[in-house]
Amino acid sequence: DCVSRLQTCITATVYKCSRQYGQGVVRCDDPTCHLETRQLSVVGSPCLARGCNGKMHPVYTDRELYTQLKYLASLFDVEHACKQQERMNKGATSARELRKNISRYDKEAYSILLQEAGHHLGMCGYDKVEPDFFQALFGSIGLTKQ
Repeated sequence: DCVSRLQTCITATVYKCSRQYGQGVVRCDDPTCHLETRQLSVVGSPCLARGCNGKMHPVYTDRELYTQLKYLASLFDVEHACKQQERMNKGATSARELRKNISRYDKEAYSILLQEAGHHLGMCGYDKVEPDFFQALFGSIGLTKQ
């Protein structure tokens, strides 16, 4: 019951962040302007306000979305948490001892929640380069061994 509620919270958080990113809102970096809009200039990134020399930047970037997804995944990663705790305590308590103190049911719950967060993270293509990318980019250059 508790795990399913947390899964729902994870999914709702991911959808909220995805929606915010997908809105495509850009903001002017000029402190006197701060224009916020979803419109983009065909010329590049200049501000759309008349007389403003600022540049438009996304309010919520793809990097921020990826960081949020990584954070959600790290919340339920027991291995990561044990290593962090061991490092913070400078070896006073080993990661092995910490893992031993976590109940089997809690480990199962964390595993399910990590899978849920990892699923959403896996769908994000921020840090991945598809193998087809290089083929499309360079085509068949005709490199041969000599």
